[in-house]
Amino acid sequence: AITALTINDPVRGINDIADNSEKSLFDNEDNTTENPIINKSFSNPFDVPPTTTSNNNLTNKSTYEQIKIIYNEMMQILTNKHFMLATAGLISNNFALGGLAEWLATYLLRYDDVSIDTAGLVVGAATI
Repeated sequence: AITALTINDPVRGINDIADNSEKSLFDNEDNTTENPIINKSFSNPFDVPPTTTSNNNLTNKSTYEQIKIIYNEMMQILTNKHFMLATAGLISNNFALGGLAEWLATYLLRYDDVSIDTAGLVVGAATI
């Protein structure tokens, strides 16, 4: 899990649809396809690669176009079955953990003859 901290983030906007009017991120002055981001060696995992500016921001669009963009992005998220399944699993996990945290201290006090301090410590350790 610690090695995940050393993975560099992808370049911001790398998956966005490119405008033909903009210069591509992978084009340099000589019109070759050498990628400046991939060739850069990062000195530590927290280096931030350079970003490009995009004309696809919401500030240059009308209110209707902004709402349409936001609606389309929300529909992409809500129709993603894997995302919805992961979200439902996380909700059910948090619901069960909340019920356990509410019930476990009372159970330990009544049936295991544990002091309130020890029961609170056990519940705190179980919910972390």
